[in-house]
Amino acid sequence: MLVDDDDEALNYMMFQYYSLLTELKYNLILNYPYARLQGKTMSEVVAAFPTTYEREIKQWWETKTGLDIEETKQTIVIKELDY
Repeated sequence: MLVDDDDEALNYMMFQYYSLLTELKYNLILNYPYARLQGKTMSEVVAAFPTTYEREIKQWWETKTGLDIEETKQTIVIKELDY
């Protein structure tokens, strides 16, 4: 997407991106706990995934929808993925 004046569309896409990325992190760690990729564990691999605007985007979503995103409501909480 090219950046234009539609901040809401961009924020929504970023919200989807961070949500899917978080889900991928959980899946990699839970499904492949002993796997290594180029000598790194999955925990080390996902530690490099971006989280730059994750809090801001979640706050935007909560403000827009009135819904609260609670990380503690995840089925399984992995402390290493906390930001």
